[in-house]
Amino acid sequence: MLQRYRSFPYLSYFFLCHFSLAVVFPIFSVLVFREELSSLIYTRAITLGLLIALFPLAQMASGYLLLKTGAALRGARGELLICAVLIFLSFIGLFVAIKIKNLSLLFLFRGLSGAAAGGLFLSENIIITGREDHVKAGRLLTILTGLGLMAGVLAGGFSDLLSLQSSVPFIIGCLLALISITALYMSGTPKIQPTVFHEKKSLTGGTFRSSFFFFAMSWLATLQFFSLYVLELFSPFSSYTPLFLFMMSLVWLMGALSAKMLGGTFSKKTTLFFCLTSSFLMSLLIYFQQFFVPSMFFHLVFCLYSGLAWSLFSRASHISGSREALVQAFQNQKVALLAATAAPLIMILFTSMNINDVYLSNLIMLGISTILLILK
Repeated sequence: MLQRYRSFPYLSYFFLCHFSLAVVFPIFSVLVFREELSSLIYTRAITLGLLIALFPLAQMASGYLLLKTGAALRGARGELLICAVLIFLSFIGLFVAIKIKNLSLLFLFRGLSGAAAGGLFLSENIIITGREDHVKAGRLLTILTGLGLMAGVLAGGFSDLLSLQSSVPFIIGCLLALISITALYMSGTPKIQPTVFHEKKSLTGGTFRSSFFFFAMSWLATLQFFSLYVLELFSPFSSYTPLFLFMMSLVWLMGALSAKMLGGTFSKKTTLFFCLTSSFLMSLLIYFQQFFVPSMFFHLVFCLYSGLAWSLFSRASHISGSREALVQAFQNQKVALLAATAAPLIMILFTSMNINDVYLSNLIMLGISTILLILK
C-alpha cells in the first residue's frame, strides 16, 4: 500500500501525459475541417496532420533531455512538477486558441504541451524503479497508457462539436493537472535509473515491435477521427458521441484486462493473430457500413480486440529485474509515440479526406501488422 501511495504522484503525471495527447483529437479534426481554417482541402489535411503529430514529436524530443538531467541533477521531482504546471497552462492556452480560432496559437500551445509531457519517460522510470514487482508495474503502465488515451478522447467528445464552445474538456484537463501538481509537490525524492533510454537489448524482437507499431497506428487513427466520422456520416446522432466514446473506453479496458486471463490458454502469437484479423474485419465492415447502430457495434468490437492486442503487444516475458522492465517499457512507449506521430501524417496522403479513408488506411495498417506478426 505504501508503494502505491508513493507512486501516485508519478502515476497521475503519467496518466495526464496521455490524456493531454488525446483530448484534442475530436476537437482538432472538427475544427480544421468544419471551420475551414485553411481554404484548400489539401492544406487542411496537412494542418490537421501536423497539429496532432506535433505533440508526440515534441514529447520525444524533450523526453530524453528531461530523463538525463533529472538523473544527473537529482531533480526529477522538480522537473516533473514544472512539466505538470506547463501542461496546466497549455490547457488554458489551447482553450483560448480554439475559442478565437487562431492557428498560430494552436501550434504554439500544442507544442508546449507536448514538450511538457516529455517527463513521461522520467515518471515511467520512477514508477518501475520504485516497485518490487517490476512485471506488475509494467502491466500497470500498459493499461494506464491506453486508459489515458481513451479518457482524453472521451473528454474531448464532451465538447460541443457543432460550435466548439464547450470548456468541459479543458476544465477536466486542468483538474487532472492540479491533482498531479499537488501530488508531486507533496512527494519525496524518487529513485531513478539514468542509463537505459537507448538500451538496444530487446525482449520481443524488431519484427514484433514493427507489428505493434502498425497496429497502434490503426487504433490511434480510429480514436483521432471517430468524432468527425459520426459528425460527417451520422450527424443526427452526433449528440450520442460522448456515450459511444465511453462505451468504447469501457470495452477497450475489458479487452486489455482479459489479456492475462487468456495468456495461460492460448499462445500470445495465436491470440494476437486472432485480434488483428478480427480488427481487420471490423474495419472492413465499418468502411462499407451505412447505418449508425451497426457501425457503432462494429466500433465497440474493434475496441475490444484493440484493448486485448494492446496489452499483449506491450507485455514481454522473462523480465527478471527493474532494468529489463524499464528497457521494455521505454521501447513500448517509443513505439506508441511514433505511432501517434505517424497516424495523422499518413492521413495527409488521403487528401480528399473522405472520412471513410480512415478505415481504408486501417485496413492497410492492420494487414501489414498481421503479415509482420506471421513473419515473427
